[in-house]
Amino acid sequence: MKSEFRENLKRMMSEKDITLRELAEIIGVSDVRMCKIATKDVALRPMEILNMLIYFDCKYTELFGSPDKFD
Repeated sequence: MKSEFRENLKRMMSEKDITLRELAEIIGVSDVRMCKIATKDVALRPMEILNMLIYFDCKYTELFGSPDKFD
């Protein structure tokens, strides 16, 4: 996963004024898992992605970046 995702996630969380712990509860993961998602290259589960897209009311590319930037 690209650092662009982590930057976008941080920005979107800031815009919603939400903590990692709060987001973890909203998307249904543990605090530890959410910390790993936000700071490391971990494979996201489809439901985690879907829940983040729903919560942030955004498109996949807005959270993860443009497909042409993927390796």
